[in-house]
Amino acid sequence: LKANNNDKILNLIKNYGFGADCVSGGEIKKALKEGFPANEIVFAGGSRAIGKICWRYFDVKLIDTFVINGSAKTVGWVSLILRRMQTGYLYTYAFAMIVGLCGLLLIFVYPLK
Repeated sequence: LKANNNDKILNLIKNYGFGADCVSGGEIKKALKEGFPANEIVFAGGSRAIGKICWRYFDVKLIDTFVINGSAKTVGWVSLILRRMQTGYLYTYAFAMIVGLCGLLLIFVYPLK
């Protein structure tokens, strides 16, 4: 009812057989005053509160804090360690590739069960 507060528009909506979607007690009073049947009034205020709680705790605190910011901090920490391991010498990178190749060969020759 918030977007259609005009009495004539509410009467037209009621005459077409539509119900009222209310999120506050004042909107419910307005719908009953305009003649909407009580079984055609839907109260969605509780779902808004649940949605706000889910947004505040799950989205902001859990997902943003641990998943997004946590992964960014993890990438920053790993890159800090890997940056210190970089020497700029070719033999260091060749040694790292040989160790990786040996690891892959071990996995294929002796697969984990």
